[in-house]
Amino acid sequence: MLSQELTLFNIPETKLPTKSTTSTAKRPEISQRQYASLDNALSAIFPTTEQDNIITKTRRYLGEVGKEMSDAEIKNLASEFQFLIDSWLDMFERDAFQGKTLKEIMGGK
Repeated sequence: MLSQELTLFNIPETKLPTKSTTSTAKRPEISQRQYASLDNALSAIFPTTEQDNIITKTRRYLGEVGKEMSDAEIKNLASEFQFLIDSWLDMFERDAFQGKTLKEIMGGK
């Protein structure tokens, strides 16, 4: 499907003057430790989506091993752990509350 922009007014095209910059400023070298603390600070200021946040936290918890894993592997690992945690918690609640989970006792399903 082709899309075409329709203008309501005839707006003349203008060119802005270009400024030639020949700066020789070098990019500062940042160590891995400085980068990590900067990344944590920016993540705290500008939170990302929930999924990205889970991946970032899980990678941080895994340490060196997490740096070698892809985002998909970390996402899969986090979901497997969450499934185990939920399953074990449900089993514990059923043992403690005569076969019911806390959610079932509170009126939810």
